[in-house]
Amino acid sequence: MPAPQPEPDSSVLRRTVVDHIANGLSSGLPEVITAALSLLTELDLAGVPVGKEVDQALVALPPAWRR
Repeated sequence: MPAPQPEPDSSVLRRTVVDHIANGLSSGLPEVITAALSLLTELDLAGVPVGKEVDQALVALPPAWRR
């Protein structure tokens, strides 16, 4: 019988979601940007506002031309 997996730390999970949304918004691909905005909106409607954290992550990203 496999050992039960530990629950992920919510702060790590939140940081991962924020990073993925920020990367999606900065991707330059319209369909990815749309999906990231949709996820951001759904999280906000679900009572999990991460917009400010996404803004901070976007500012911290290097410009797209350097990636």
